[in-house]
Amino acid sequence: MTTPRSELLAAILADPDSRAARQVYADLLQQEGDPRGEFIATQLARSALKTRAGVKALLAREDEILKKHKKKWVAFAAAKGARWEFRDGFAEKLSLDAADLVRAGTAIFATEPIVELSVWKIDALAPVLALPGLARVRHLTLARSRLTADDFAALASAPYLATVEVLDLSESGLGDDGLAMLARSQALPKLRDLRLRSCELGPAGIAALVDARWAPGLAALDLFINDIGDAGARAIATSERLPKLASLVLTHNKITDDALAELLASPVVARLEHLDLAGNLSESGILAMRERLGKVIRWDGRG
Repeated sequence: MTTPRSELLAAILADPDSRAARQVYADLLQQEGDPRGEFIATQLARSALKTRAGVKALLAREDEILKKHKKKWVAFAAAKGARWEFRDGFAEKLSLDAADLVRAGTAIFATEPIVELSVWKIDALAPVLALPGLARVRHLTLARSRLTADDFAALASAPYLATVEVLDLSESGLGDDGLAMLARSQALPKLRDLRLRSCELGPAGIAALVDARWAPGLAALDLFINDIGDAGARAIATSERLPKLASLVLTHNKITDDALAELLASPVVARLEHLDLAGNLSESGILAMRERLGKVIRWDGRG
C-alpha cells in the first residue's frame, strides 16, 4: 500500500538530483514529528548557503541529530567497517564489504539514493551486480579485490550499470583478457572515467580498449603503473575513437622516447587538458619535453 511518505521517497530515489523533492519529503516528515525531516532540511539548508556564515551551527545540529538516530535510519549502520556520507539528508556515498551489500542491498537501495558505491572484499562479483539498486549508481569502485575471469564476465554482462559514469577497477587483476571482455560490453553506455591502476595491462589490452563500444565517451583514462609499452602508446596515439578524452595518465608504462614522441604529435594528445607521463622518459627525453610542452601537467615525476 502506497502512502504519501512512500510516494515521496520513491520520487527521490528515482531522481536523486531533485532537491525540491527532498524538501517536500522533509516537510512531511517534520509534520509527522519524524527527526529525519529536520536532518534533511538542515543539510539542504547548509548546501544552499552561498557563504560560510551559518555553516558551523548547521553542522553542529546535523551531528547532534545523527548521533541519536543514524543507527535506526540506515540499513548498513551495523555492518563492520561500513562508511557512508550523507548529502542533503540521504546517504549518497557508501563503502562496505560485498557480503554486507548483498545481505542488506535491497533495504539499502530501497531507502537511500546511493550514487557512489565502493565494494570491498569481493569473493564473487555476480551477486553484487544482480542488485537492481545499482541502476542508480554513477560512480562504482571495485578496486583492490582480486577478481576472476568469471567476475569480469559478469561485469561485462551486468544488467544494472547503465548509469555508471566512473568505474574504478584498480588492482583488480583485470589483465588484457579481462579488459577485452569489458571492451565488448554493452553494459556501460555512460562510462566517461575509467581507472585501471596497476591492472597488469599490456598492449593487447590497450588495443581492445581503444576499440571498445564505450571508448568514444571516455573523458578520463588512468593507466598508472601498467606495462602497455610502445605498442600500447601507439594504439592510443593512432586511435580515432577517443574524441572526448581530456585526461590521460600513463605513469610508469615502459614507453620509450620514440613512442612518446609519436603520442605527443597525435590528435589525441592535442585535445588533452591533462597528461601524465612520469616514469617513462629518459634524460634526453625529459630535455626534449621541456622544449616542446606547456600544457602537459606532469611528465617527469616533478610536476
